[in-house]
Amino acid sequence: STPTVTSIGVSGVLTANGGAVFNEGSADVDFRVESNNNANMLFVDGGNDRVGIGTSSPDTVLHLSSDYSATLRLESLDTSLVADQVVGAIEWESNESSTGSSGVVGKIDYISEDTTPEYSMRFFTHDTSGGVADFGERMRIDSSGNVGIGTDSPDTIIHGMHSTSPKLTLERNSTSLANNNVIG
Repeated sequence: STPTVTSIGVSGVLTANGGAVFNEGSADVDFRVESNNNANMLFVDGGNDRVGIGTSSPDTVLHLSSDYSATLRLESLDTSLVADQVVGAIEWESNESSTGSSGVVGKIDYISEDTTPEYSMRFFTHDTSGGVADFGERMRIDSSGNVGIGTDSPDTIIHGMHSTSPKLTLERNSTSLANNNVIG
């Protein structure tokens, strides 16, 4: 049988030449790593299956907290940029297979437009309304600030394109117009 260790005291550096598993027995215990100025730099809430960075009470599966500018950074270490290369992305995945929505159902990414470098931000969604799963780019903001909806090459500040009903709707949720209020 494996001996049980209830406490290990280390002053200095602990080196392990193998893997480490914490809480293999699924006990309701927390795990915490301190940094120089934060007692909860990394916190695993064992009872609620959540991870906190900078917080001891994570509200979601991953919760980042900071006293100043809480920023999440995705960094590409690739130093040889090519055109149409994804630099970073955030994806949303669903396991709902009964509606054809299993897999990645939403995505935001940054892509290089060319090798200068100039970048575009792309927004993807998943649609099954036509009976066939369709995951694709729906909107793009290019490096000049032009917004394309339904097109990946906007040439005006707002450029919309649709194959069956290309229209733009501006609507006000009011029946009376005050002075100087303009719709459309």
